[in-house]
Amino acid sequence: MKKQQLFIIMVSFIYGCNEKSMAPCDCCENAYVNIDDAFRCIEDNPRKTSYDERLFLIAFTNSKNLGWGIIKDPDILSVAKRNYLLVIANKNEIKSNNITTPELKDLIEKYKGQESFFIVANQALYPFRDWNENESKERIISELKLGNGP
Repeated sequence: MKKQQLFIIMVSFIYGCNEKSMAPCDCCENAYVNIDDAFRCIEDNPRKTSYDERLFLIAFTNSKNLGWGIIKDPDILSVAKRNYLLVIANKNEIKSNNITTPELKDLIEKYKGQESFFIVANQALYPFRDWNENESKERIISELKLGNGP
């Protein structure tokens, strides 16, 4: 009888831990061609908590690939899809957006001559991290794993 009770307690505990784990990022499976579509998905899929940590991974590129395929490395892709909404952006279009922050505009200017570059930004479009297509895999993964941390 005691073994049965212990078993039930263990199963209940394991089930409870699974239920409290963080759900995968809503909206992260899709790639967006503009910021407004990404915001709309967040509005349509609110988190159950008051803190919503979903971040944007903004890819500035001239590539015709308008999806997650823009990230060629499977390890980087796996980490990025976990917590980021991918926005494939045109430099000129986003610079003219009224909600674009001065910091984001400065980074776009910094990479002016680059064919492709990436910026991690929060929902206020404040950039946290940035890199170009020549950055090392290890650094990119490290930057993505930081989320909105230091």
